Amino acid sequence: VGPGVAAANRAHEASKFEAAAARNDLVRDAGLAYYNWVRSQANELIAQQALDQATGHHADSKNSFEAGLVSKADVLRFDTEVKGAQARLERAKHFVELAIIRLGVLMGDRPGQRYVAGEDIFAHSPELEQLPPPDVALSEALAKRPELKALERAQAALREQAKVARAANYPRLDLQANGVYANPNQRYLFETDPKFHGTWDAGATLSWTPTDIPGAQAQTSTIEARAMEVAANRRAFLEG
Repeated sequence: VGPGVAAANRAHEASKFEAAAARNDLVRDAGLAYYNWVRSQANELIAQQALDQATGHHADSKNSFEAGLVSKADVLRFDTEVKGAQARLERAKHFVELAIIRLGVLMGDRPGQRYVAGEDIFAHSPELEQLPPPDVALSEALAKRPELKALERAQAALREQAKVARAANYPRLDLQANGVYANPNQRYLFETDPKFHGTWDAGATLSWTPTDIPGAQAQTSTIEARAMEVAANRRAFLEG
């Protein structure tokens, strides 16, 4: 019973840490989607400026060609730059629309929702100048990341489950005791004037089922393999 209760408690703790990790992932993904939308708008602005510049160069080359200062090849080269800039601008616009769609999905908004940046993205961010060194950041992650704690609790739960499964290999001793205060009491027979009596009994049962051992060993091996898998996942997470 003890290992079974411990396994349930560890599994419950693992679920709580997994829920915390899922919330952290949602916050991170939402932030990335927001700034990806901001960045896509900046790329569209840059592409528009590049197109305006290419268009100006193309107009200058046409004027220069009419004045006999450049060749037709120069005009065609600038014409190619204009076409390329137009294509890049169209791609940038598509990326903006995709970023809006992704942001809307994460926000749970209906299609067609438009957004406005709620902060000054050009403002100085002093926290970026106070980032911890890598070794300090790693130590903090090892101590606080809920994913690691969830894997640790899951591994502990599986170890306790293996103890429960392994118990079928051994004899089992069951102890029981009863106390009865009743009228009539089954231990008092042939009473002409029944009254309340208190009685008690205690017993022990020793049992062993050897035929359960192969199944218990197989179940134990399966659970231990799952515990090893969780341990390997934890090591992979640490290395990542």
